[in-house]
Amino acid sequence: MNEERVMTELGSSGTPGDPEVLMKHLRRRDRRARRSTGYVRPSGPAAGSFLTRLHHPGTSPLMQEKPRVLFLDATNSDRSQIAEALLRLRAGEEFEVCSAGLMPQPILEDTRRVLREAGANPEGLRPKSVGEFLARVPVRYGITLGQRGEPHAPRIYPFAARTWHWECPVPRDPRGAAAQLAMLREIRDDLEERIRQWLDSMPAENAARGHRLARKIA
Repeated sequence: MNEERVMTELGSSGTPGDPEVLMKHLRRRDRRARRSTGYVRPSGPAAGSFLTRLHHPGTSPLMQEKPRVLFLDATNSDRSQIAEALLRLRAGEEFEVCSAGLMPQPILEDTRRVLREAGANPEGLRPKSVGEFLARVPVRYGITLGQRGEPHAPRIYPFAARTWHWECPVPRDPRGAAAQLAMLREIRDDLEERIRQWLDSMPAENAARGHRLARKIA
């Protein structure tokens, strides 16, 4: 599936990131991949997965490096940047953390402000396009952020081994700068709690993944 088509299906027109449309393209890609590379589609508990290479101990780059987590939203100017910085603060030794947007925009100054308030360093953050990652960088976990009905909001990242979607409002408040800052603080606090719960779920997720890999190897 070419990159332009993936970008479209992730959320540029029609129903953003429509899973049914994506799955049609991904099934076609899977058939080609299985014939040439040995990829298989996981089933059962691996819901949310798309393409997973059969594991061979000691040879998989994903097993040798820290698993990469990608937070993806529409603009990469606020929510996904906050999530990236917070996860790096809490678990940067365990995960390679990054973020991107479908239509990247400059990072809001208030995004940096609310991160500093939480003890997270915003230095080094920059707006990034999802095109930097599509089929180029291995992503173990993809987490999309968006509000229902939001234009260009992604709901799926088809190149991750596992994906989640977190409902998250657009941090824009017509009542003015103070109200928008307060909204960003609420989003930050909500994302921090979601990240805490997500991290708590990882031991069970990894155990289930290990059982699936063992069954495939056997």
